[in-house]
Amino acid sequence: FNSVNRLTYLNLSYNRIQFINKTLLKDFFDLEYLDLSNNKIIYINSLAFNDLKYLKDLHLNSNPNFATTNSTQI
Repeated sequence: FNSVNRLTYLNLSYNRIQFINKTLLKDFFDLEYLDLSNNKIIYINSLAFNDLKYLKDLHLNSNPNFATTNSTQI
């Protein structure tokens, strides 16, 4: 995954994603655009986007309500 962590654009829409844990995106340092729309997200850890220092565009539309937490259960 060496070249993957240099991605600046990632579209994960329409993938039935339900959970975004705190480590899922930790290696995507250069990510500027992230599309998570039209999934089934019910949970996003509050630390999930901490390592994405360059993130400018985050799309979460068309997902059910979800909760954020500092929980380490996931």
